Amino acid sequence: FRLERGGALASWAVPKGVPLRSGERHLAVRVADWDLYVHQRTLLERHARANRENVWNGRPISLIVLDPKLSDAYYNLGLALQGFHDMEGSWFHYSRVITLVPRQPLAYLNRGSIGFDKHQLVESIRDSKAALILDPLTFQAYVNLGNALKEQNQISAALRAYDYALILMPELPDALSGKGLILL
Repeated sequence: FRLERGGALASWAVPKGVPLRSGERHLAVRVADWDLYVHQRTLLERHARANRENVWNGRPISLIVLDPKLSDAYYNLGLALQGFHDMEGSWFHYSRVITLVPRQPLAYLNRGSIGFDKHQLVESIRDSKAALILDPLTFQAYVNLGNALKEQNQISAALRAYDYALILMPELPDALSGKGLILL
């Protein structure tokens, strides 16, 4: 059992556990204090290592196991798998987010990006448009849409998508390069 006191965690060992009822008494033996900063860093390192191992081994992270309806856990796992270039796994998890929370524009945005990487242009266009319907200020969805339309030789539509992205973010490198490649 630990309580924060002066930047340290004052610690006690409670062999029979913390009492559950008021007035109940259990033995508590004072043990060495923990440095709060070191304790927090250790917990963060353990958590990060566990998540890396779970993602790397392809197992769902503990939040999904605890609550299969927690869309944020699926979204975060989709991001992690996308970082590992596991397109099928991340596609699946973003799809799960969309099933649980159909009005989640970032899940559509990321799934559309994966669709483009997998050369599934129709799906990429559909998901980019869905993200824009839900949040018209999602500038990266305009870039994704422009990229997919450009690959389908829909040049004027691609230029419009890049122009909308540049209206929202005038110096956006992805939109500038996408538009520049068309105009060369």
